[in-house]
Amino acid sequence: MNRRNFLEKLLIFALGIVSAGVFAEAIVVIYRFLMPFQKRKTLKTFVCFSNNLLRGQAKEASLRGNKIILLNNEDKIVAFSATCPHLGCSVIWDRKGQTFLCPCHMAAFDKNGQVLTGPPPRPMDQYRVLIEGNSVFVFVPENYWAQREV
Repeated sequence: MNRRNFLEKLLIFALGIVSAGVFAEAIVVIYRFLMPFQKRKTLKTFVCFSNNLLRGQAKEASLRGNKIILLNNEDKIVAFSATCPHLGCSVIWDRKGQTFLCPCHMAAFDKNGQVLTGPPPRPMDQYRVLIEGNSVFVFVPENYWAQREV
């Protein structure tokens, strides 16, 4: 076998390996597209005590490294992701205007998480809240730490 034949066979082998990798990745993408979404388990996580959250007041909390915002909304406590659904910037609560504001693109959300102004394509992510006695719990997906949206 001369050098030219060796290099031709090596090139064909390398192209075969690359082609197999591309084909395998395409199969994985098609499989994920066709399979129905499976619900994730949620974890009940303690956040704060309800008497620390006055009416109209918001409190930021961190769950597994991700920020959420608890809001005492008309004597009902609700929890939202503090991540804007547009580009992932941090959302803050404006107590005076009673709105959530995203400083990146001047987006605004009402106290129910609905889009008021700006480019976000959808409302803020909301999580289920449970109050037991004086304790406030939020149910977050089991793999919440690894994702930006729910």
